[in-house]
Amino acid sequence: MVFQEYLQQKFKINEELPFAISSHQYKKGEIITPIETVERNIYYVVSGIVEICMPIKTGDRIMDIAFGGQMTTVLSSMLSEKPSDVFLVALTNCEIQAIPFAKLKEACKTPSVASKFYTSFMEHAYLVRIKKEKNFLTKNAKQRYLDLLKNRPEIIQEISIDHIAKYLGINAHSLSRIRGEIARNSEKMPADNNR
Repeated sequence: MVFQEYLQQKFKINEELPFAISSHQYKKGEIITPIETVERNIYYVVSGIVEICMPIKTGDRIMDIAFGGQMTTVLSSMLSEKPSDVFLVALTNCEIQAIPFAKLKEACKTPSVASKFYTSFMEHAYLVRIKKEKNFLTKNAKQRYLDLLKNRPEIIQEISIDHIAKYLGINAHSLSRIRGEIARNSEKMPADNNR
């Protein structure tokens, strides 16, 4: 799915934005937005997986993951116009469409498809962020892992256990223990006799 189809499905916007959107290919491991640079784009992931990572003393912490059919950006840097303390990286080979934020803001000065998209995108980004923060405050690692499996079951085939653990804010050993516990509990459940 390309960005225009996403606009139609996600935000019910049928018109095209009044400026060009560029397409880019990134290889696995390639940096999309380097640390210490100002984010200038909102990205639509056509295919592949993108991570937002924060470097910490013990290694990189994965703050967010975007799959094909989702949008991502370093929102704090883009809105503040200050250098980012996180970076955007292609976890797999990716095709990405970039929406230039300066052109989007300019187009928003008059009522248009751009202002409708901007409002919808910001509302969506805010709600996603709040949901993730609530999950970290109210759910333990096992519950967050089960939610991730429920909402994105393909994650197990597409992302390493180490990356999933970093995303959940735990170490890989803890995630292996959680996965083992889930597997043992599912073996204990009685089989469905389809009665």
